[in-house]
Amino acid sequence: MSVFRDEPAPVAEERAQARAGDAESQYRLGMRYNGGLEVEQDYAESNRWFERASRQGHVEAQYMLGSAYYAGRGVTQDMAKAEAWLRPAAEAGHDRAQYLLGSIYLNGWGGEKEPAWGVRWFGKAAAQGNTEAQFSLGVALAAGIGLDRDDAEAWTWLTLARRAGHPGAEPVERKVAERLSAGARARAATAVRNWKPVAGDGGHADRPTVRFVQYALGRLGHRAGASDGIEGGRTRAAIADYRRAAGLAGAAEITPQLVERLRADLLAKAGKK
Repeated sequence: MSVFRDEPAPVAEERAQARAGDAESQYRLGMRYNGGLEVEQDYAESNRWFERASRQGHVEAQYMLGSAYYAGRGVTQDMAKAEAWLRPAAEAGHDRAQYLLGSIYLNGWGGEKEPAWGVRWFGKAAAQGNTEAQFSLGVALAAGIGLDRDDAEAWTWLTLARRAGHPGAEPVERKVAERLSAGARARAATAVRNWKPVAGDGGHADRPTVRFVQYALGRLGHRAGASDGIEGGRTRAAIADYRRAAGLAGAAEITPQLVERLRADLLAKAGKK
């Protein structure tokens, strides 16, 4: 435990408020210990305050605590605990939490590999402008990992990542560009020019989620067409077909319950291989 006698007045006030249960003060005190800001750097102590704030629903604290377990910063590395704390932050729209969560699912760290579910989280973070997620999404699309391969879409995300300064994007972008026709390259270039980041999480029927639903339906034997993230008539027909086969009531639309059921069925199918 760090000694805090004679500490600066702002720190003392923050500590008093944190002890009284104020989540924002607990988070700020955690950040002080994390960075050694007017206190002695102490990752274990920072995580203690992050956890107290996290349990009150503080999104930034949830991300910091989850990333600590992800990296083993001040705690023993534990991907199950990382997932548990990153998930609520990601669901609240935190792009860095979404990216780390996607990495956990894609690689199966702490559980079963779920490439399609991981790439969904990459898509959510990429849409907000997260450069690492844009690169990872581009690679996944170029290789057909957790999604149907789509070189034009891959080139779009890799180009955005390169322009944002990702050091690994340029060689992959160049290789993917060699596979594109002139028309596809032109369409992708237009997509890059028109791209704008979204604010926060796109919800349960955003493009990354629609893409996941289409991909999952296809893997489960229901023809939804290409996993392009656009919910059209073919996608809705496949959802209706899946619901009938699974004995599920409800309209042919994407709901959180449908997404979770598809995820579970995709996992079960992978486990039977």
